[in-house]
Amino acid sequence: MRTLQQKPKVLTQVEIPPDLRAFLAEVAELIEVGDEATTIESDDLLQCDYAYGGLCEEGTDEYGFTYFPRKERKTTWDFVLSAGQIGEVVAGK
Repeated sequence: MRTLQQKPKVLTQVEIPPDLRAFLAEVAELIEVGDEATTIESDDLLQCDYAYGGLCEEGTDEYGFTYFPRKERKTTWDFVLSAGQIGEVVAGK
């Protein structure tokens, strides 16, 4: 019987698309004001047409997201960022 083995993830550096940066700017603003959507554990309370995500675990500052870079493809980016890292992305880092 064959066992499914996951391939190791390939880390790559990419330029963050403007639409994703804009979404993360909205998320950063919600985090800043303490919006309830950023304090409740969820995988989809934060969303727009091309991305969704939420707080990974209550009491932490890590947020998981899924981004759809192109509508015509099924490829997605799945990633976790801390509140500080979200701020860095918004700042252009």
